[in-house]
Amino acid sequence: MAEKKIKRLDKMDDQEEMKEALAELSSGNLKRIPMAAREREELQQSAAESLKKADRINIRISPRDLERIKKKAAAAGIPYQTLIGAILHQYASDRISASI
Repeated sequence: MAEKKIKRLDKMDDQEEMKEALAELSSGNLKRIPMAAREREELQQSAAESLKKADRINIRISPRDLERIKKKAAAAGIPYQTLIGAILHQYASDRISASI
């Protein structure tokens, strides 16, 4: 009998697919495949980084810019500090660039 391949639970698209996979696992028809050491190490490092406390900074920003940021954050339903942090993270990760 050919081995049935099922995606990782966190990669599944819908709940029906998850229910089927969990039923297969519970029935003993599936075997757990050990995670590669490299992948495990990357996930552990990522988890450790996310648990670190963030450094605090103080910046000067024009009242007009701050008000605009607060409005955009409110529209997104997040605190304005979170929005500023997300923008800085994207810039630091080279996902966005600044035109200065």
